[in-house]
Amino acid sequence: MKLKKLLEGFAWERKPGQPLPTLKDTTKAHSLKEADRPEMGTEGQFDYEYFEKQVESVQEVIEEMEYELLQTLDGLAEDEEVYGMVSDNAERAANQVRRYINGAAKQLEGIQNLLKRAKSRKEFDQ
Repeated sequence: MKLKKLLEGFAWERKPGQPLPTLKDTTKAHSLKEADRPEMGTEGQFDYEYFEKQVESVQEVIEEMEYELLQTLDGLAEDEEVYGMVSDNAERAANQVRRYINGAAKQLEGIQNLLKRAKSRKEFDQ
């Protein structure tokens, strides 16, 4: 039941009860997002704000996913009815998720800093 709850929700932008998306579905969704992506302006200016907002959006999604995943894993690790290998594996996985998320957060901060530096120097403007 907990796995079903984990699979439902924003991770694949699907409604509960619908099948998981296929590669074709995700490719179509990506191409629609690409169509919305801004191009260089007529003056040759790079849209720094757009990409800064994209990084912020990714950070928000990661925080939501981390919260949900860790709630589920910590619940498994602390559940009195679950014991042995399952509990140990859930605890190990929760610790690993925390490390990976921390690393991803640092990488995204690096991208934000890169965009801020480039924006102040107008490095990508033509």
